[in-house]
Amino acid sequence: MRRLRVQMARIGVLVALMCLATMGAPLFASADPETETPPAPATTKPVSKTGTATSVSVSPSEVNPGQAFMVTGSLTGGGRGLVATMVNLSTSYGQIDSVAVTGGDGSFSAIGSIPDGDGFPSSFTVSVSFPGDSLYNGSQGSAKGKITAPPEEPEPEDDPTEEPTEFQSYVAPSDEGPSASPSTLGVAGVIPGTSKHVMLIEIVFLVVAFTAVAILLVVGIVSHGNKALGRGERRGFGSDFGKDAPAV
Repeated sequence: MRRLRVQMARIGVLVALMCLATMGAPLFASADPETETPPAPATTKPVSKTGTATSVSVSPSEVNPGQAFMVTGSLTGGGRGLVATMVNLSTSYGQIDSVAVTGGDGSFSAIGSIPDGDGFPSSFTVSVSFPGDSLYNGSQGSAKGKITAPPEEPEPEDDPTEEPTEFQSYVAPSDEGPSASPSTLGVAGVIPGTSKHVMLIEIVFLVVAFTAVAILLVVGIVSHGNKALGRGERRGFGSDFGKDAPAV
């Protein structure tokens, strides 16, 4: 009876093995490292970066060729300014500092210039960019400025109190016909409307001068005729020229 049980157990084991072989399942796990399934890689949670914002402005907004301008702005992230952070600058026309570093409040500044000369564009654009780092995302900003030609210097006006260098006469236009062409006649005609007054003054001056000379001549003749000749004195003119003076 005991042998029968042992044989029945063996038969059962063989049947079980045959069933497993028929289903294709391996009896024992393989210990070959090449056939082992590698473990799944450990997943790491990505680090969340803070967004940033870059603001830029140009002063003055209008620049003449040959002049300098200033670029100011700020770099903020998470509601506060980023300290000691480097930003890159560029301009579409002219020159500018390529790098600036933010201060304690996140602000920065740089100097640029517009070249002198003709053929300049009507505007220029300044761009500022922050590339980002391990904690903050990158950002960029830009600002535009205008380029205008410098104003022309006004020509100096003639000083009305300055004396004229050329004595050019002026004849006032009349209703009867065209005015005469200018000619070098003297100071009398330099100022329009004063020729008649100057001529009148000249005539009065000549009359007074001739009158004074005539009076002097008459006084001289009268005083010379009334003077008696001394001994040995002769007159310089008259009928007795060359005669001896009469005895006294």
